[in-house]
Amino acid sequence: MGIVATFSRIQPDQFEQMKAEKKYPREFETESLYIDKSWDVISFILLGKVGPKAGEVLSEIMNPEENFVIYQDEYMTESLPYSSPEKVKEINEALQLITESGFRELINKRDFSNQPIYPEIWDPIDDQVEYIVSNFMGIKAIFEKAAKNNDYVATIIGY
Repeated sequence: MGIVATFSRIQPDQFEQMKAEKKYPREFETESLYIDKSWDVISFILLGKVGPKAGEVLSEIMNPEENFVIYQDEYMTESLPYSSPEKVKEINEALQLITESGFRELINKRDFSNQPIYPEIWDPIDDQVEYIVSNFMGIKAIFEKAAKNNDYVATIIGY
């Protein structure tokens, strides 16, 4: 078990219903992409740093600026982070500039030593690289479809 990520492509009418009913995408028929624990590694490869990078559109893949409250009480707030159709188009434009070979080049350029990347055991060896590249290509595909269809994309990172 660990911290994993899922992306859900959500049609506008479903999104409005989801927001009104304060529900997660899994309670609706949405296209989802599960990338397991590769989210932090992919973010580091794209941004060159761990964690969000202010003003960087690619940072919003894993850390969308918009969200709505699913549950709230006096002790906690649970929110659903998402990218609006306009932001999805902007993210997609940036993602489409990164080819598979370009992403592989970024992997080779990054210094993974002494980085607080989750999971800490990640190492850029062949089988792990293929796994990371495959998940990145899946992210590109879901944002591309969402941009073409004027959809929202929810990013859920958690247990």
